[in-house]
Amino acid sequence: MSTPFLRFLLAACLAAGTAAAQTPPSPVLAQAEQALSAARQANAATLAPDALARAEAAWSAAEAAGARGKNKEAERQALRARRLAEAAAAEARYLALKERVEAKVSENAALRRELLVTGGERP
Repeated sequence: MSTPFLRFLLAACLAAGTAAAQTPPSPVLAQAEQALSAARQANAATLAPDALARAEAAWSAAEAAGARGKNKEAERQALRARRLAEAAAAEARYLALKERVEAKVSENAALRRELLVTGGERP
C-alpha cells in the first residue's frame, strides 16, 4: 500500500472516531433538558430546591459522560435527570397548589368569623 493511501485511511479512521465520540446518545438528553426547564418554570428552585438540585446533578453527570464519549452512561444519567426533574416539577406544583388552598381556607375562616359577628348582614 502506498503511504498517501495509509495517511488517508488513518485520517478517515480518526475522523470517524471523533465524530462517534461527539454524537449525542439519543433524544433522552433533549427530553431531560426540557424536563429541567419545566421544573424551573414551576418554580422548583424556590419550592423544591433539593429535588431540583438532584435533577441538575444527574444532568451534569449526563453531560460529563457525553463529553467523555460514554454515550450509554450519558443516556442513563439523562433519563435519571428527566425523572428527577419531573418529580421536582410535580413537587413544586403540589406545594404551590397547597399554598393556594391554605390561603383560601384562611380567607374562608375569616369570612365565617365575620358572618358570626355581623349575623350575616353586610354594612
